[in-house]
Amino acid sequence: MIALLFFEVLVILCLIAAITVWQQPGVRPDAGAAVSRRVAPLLDAERDLAASLGVPFAVWAAIRLTLFALALLVGLTSGVVVIAVVLLLLGTLGVPWLVEDVASARRSRAYRSLVATVRDLANGLQRMGNLDAVLREVAQHPRPELRELLTPLQTALSMEEGLLDMAERSRSAFVEDVCVLLLAGRSRDPRELVHQLRDQVIPELEEDIALLDATRAAVAVQRRSAQMIGAVLAVLIGAFNTVPVLHDFLVSVQGEITLVIAALIFAGSIAIMGTLLRTPRPARWDVRLVRAELGRIGRG
Repeated sequence: MIALLFFEVLVILCLIAAITVWQQPGVRPDAGAAVSRRVAPLLDAERDLAASLGVPFAVWAAIRLTLFALALLVGLTSGVVVIAVVLLLLGTLGVPWLVEDVASARRSRAYRSLVATVRDLANGLQRMGNLDAVLREVAQHPRPELRELLTPLQTALSMEEGLLDMAERSRSAFVEDVCVLLLAGRSRDPRELVHQLRDQVIPELEEDIALLDATRAAVAVQRRSAQMIGAVLAVLIGAFNTVPVLHDFLVSVQGEITLVIAALIFAGSIAIMGTLLRTPRPARWDVRLVRAELGRIGRG
């Protein structure tokens, strides 16, 4: 009964929101722009996560919608409002937190493969003396982790466009750094570029990866511990909910308050640990603006 009421409330709220927007035509453009500004960062975060997982964004969106539908179904069948709300939050906001370890590990492997590819570029550049030719040669035999990332270098008409597409497809500041360096290196003396890659760029990239891995390991320990505790709590509450006497307690006011307190304590501890271990987001490049500036400098 409570689950049905909860579902009806959701439907009514959605209808009220739709009617409110529909009956204010003069405000719709501004409202639409405001919604777009707020939604854009969320979509960008989802695209970044999908890219880190190696999943096309359309497939990732379908997975997210499926998880949301499953969370809603299980929440409604539980008969407990708080459990339904928690499952909905887990099916939406909790998914990135659950898969971040997998995404981080895959990013780390891709970054190491990219550094090895940069080393191959330095060796090939010393042998051939032409960066574009070396880039095309390396792209024809990519490492497994970079097969999709290096596709633009195989299909682009020019290596400049290929590097731009590669940077934009990666959605990664680390990859953008490498692409910007190679864009700038196309106008440099090949011998100087070889020395720069071997003596400066590759060691710095390896240090960045080591720092990222150390941070990732510390965060992963905290996240896995929290996930294990959450899984144990979920199993216990699910088992309690199957016992009629305990189910009656969970749907009562006292039971709902108890579940809310437990959920707040659990979420609060995760938030505190996340704040303590949070790392600043790396600066992102506007690679097309960089290309324009490099062209202006070259003409000057």
